[in-house]
Amino acid sequence: MGSTEPDRLHAKDAMAENGLRVFRRIITENFRERPGTYGLAIVCLFVVGASSGLLAWMVKDIVNEVLLATDTGLIFWVAGGFVAAYIARGLAGFLAKISLGRIGNSIVATYQEKVYNHLLTLGLDYFAKSRSGYLVGEINENINSMRQMIVAVLSGITRETVTIIGLFAVMIALEPQLTGIAVLVVIVGGLATRNLIKRIKKQTVALTGAVARVASRFQETVSSMDIVKAFTLETDFSKNASEEIRRAEKASNAALRTDAATGPVIEVLAGLSVGGLLIYVGLRAAGGDADPGSFFAFLTALIMLYDPVKRLLALRVGFERVVTNARMIEGILRTPPRQSDKPDARQLKARSGRVDFTGVSFGYDAALPVVSDVSFVAEPAKITALVGASGSGKTTLLSLLLRYYDADAGTIMIDGQNIADVTSDSLRSAIAYVSQSPILFEGTIGQNIAFGKTTATQEQIERAARAAYAHDFIVALPMGYDTPLGERGTNLSGGQRQRISIARAILRDAPILLLDEATSALDNESEAKVQAAIDDLAGTRTTIVIAHRLSTIRSADMIYVMANGHIVESGKHAQLMKAGGAYAQFQAGHLEMAAANETGDEQAQELAEDLRA
Repeated sequence: MGSTEPDRLHAKDAMAENGLRVFRRIITENFRERPGTYGLAIVCLFVVGASSGLLAWMVKDIVNEVLLATDTGLIFWVAGGFVAAYIARGLAGFLAKISLGRIGNSIVATYQEKVYNHLLTLGLDYFAKSRSGYLVGEINENINSMRQMIVAVLSGITRETVTIIGLFAVMIALEPQLTGIAVLVVIVGGLATRNLIKRIKKQTVALTGAVARVASRFQETVSSMDIVKAFTLETDFSKNASEEIRRAEKASNAALRTDAATGPVIEVLAGLSVGGLLIYVGLRAAGGDADPGSFFAFLTALIMLYDPVKRLLALRVGFERVVTNARMIEGILRTPPRQSDKPDARQLKARSGRVDFTGVSFGYDAALPVVSDVSFVAEPAKITALVGASGSGKTTLLSLLLRYYDADAGTIMIDGQNIADVTSDSLRSAIAYVSQSPILFEGTIGQNIAFGKTTATQEQIERAARAAYAHDFIVALPMGYDTPLGERGTNLSGGQRQRISIARAILRDAPILLLDEATSALDNESEAKVQAAIDDLAGTRTTIVIAHRLSTIRSADMIYVMANGHIVESGKHAQLMKAGGAYAQFQAGHLEMAAANETGDEQAQELAEDLRA
């Protein structure tokens, strides 16, 4: 089915979940895998934060004991203390950065695995309503943003908090009253950023979507460059891409302004605080009631407090961004599989491979049925052909047999077993499928054939290639079966790609073979060879083919003619031609097309003879 309310509810639930709970779950799950890395990072960040308070405290001794009392003996001790503090701070910072980097990389890897594995469980309906480039771009943007901000939040919570606590401890020891005023200033700064947090959620969703659309545009254009050039779409595509890129830029600038808005707030408060402190201490000094060392130590602590407070308040805004990104990923992970197995699903025990459709109805949209009350039988060791105009429901029937979708009504049986009651893995293991558009993956030719049976030997791979009449052109390539394929096999011709796809199906050696216009990309000579291979295979398995080409249809043991989602005729080729019904009209249309194209091939001549008969 198409987009459904449950899908939207799951995504909405994920977005509504408490942000702190989402963040805590991410950290908790990842902590179990790397407790030592987290421990090292926290200790190192604690050292970095504590060293700031130590350095501020040492200013008092520098002023009172070194500068005013001119105690030369103490100079070396104080200088040594400073050097030691900075060495410890630098080493701890180095180790903390490495540890946090590993934590971030681990989070990315974990969520990439989670999302990828979950996508494999989702039905085709989910991908039918999602542009592939956009979906990939959205996932990458969300996961990478999670890494950046989680690392920043982790370091901020530990390092900045310890730094602030240490500096406040120094300030309280020196000037308790002034410290109270500083605390009020920090609270005011926190309240001032609340409005920014409300804006960041909406901006993060908008920015992620804009960046994903740009990534989708790039992927779509690169993968379809031949069509772009064939239809001279360069100017239109350039204009559309520019608009999407500028929208992404606008969204990014909006988020940038929100991030930067915390700076002026803290700058103003810091300026007021330091200015007020100078006035206060100046008045005390004029009255003779001032300790220079304490004053400078307090001032140093206050100035050093500025950066960590600023970063911590900015992290409060950033925290909402990482939580929003995490919620969007959770929305994907909470999308339920449409074709999940029943709790008591059993293994399919395919024997002869007999397929029975009984009263099957289905629509991708409940209000628009694609097939209605379809019943037919595909017998073992025979070829069953589905024929009809485009959109009549032929490919949908194969999708239902593969359980890409569940039928709305009726049953589909294999050897007397309802496919709705068996596991999808065992069902699809009993089926070899060749689509109209051959799909090849990254890797070598040999590896692509071996996807039919991952345990196959080289001998078995080559035997399957010979059966598909692919062996000769493969060994003629410089690297033979080790030839790497370009994206989707674009360095091969359409016919070569289809023969590799057929070899993969042959290697699978399943009791049921599905061919969806499998010979459409082949020339007459290659088609004749592959058809011979298909005929050989059909002698030992159930074969269901969707085809328009006469050579495939004529050899079928049973032909079912479809129109508007219904089976309107059935029989063998000769019977249907003699009946002069929908099938004969369908073939007559193909004869007219062949004549119009002046193909003059043998199939057209044979069909003309059948029509005359």
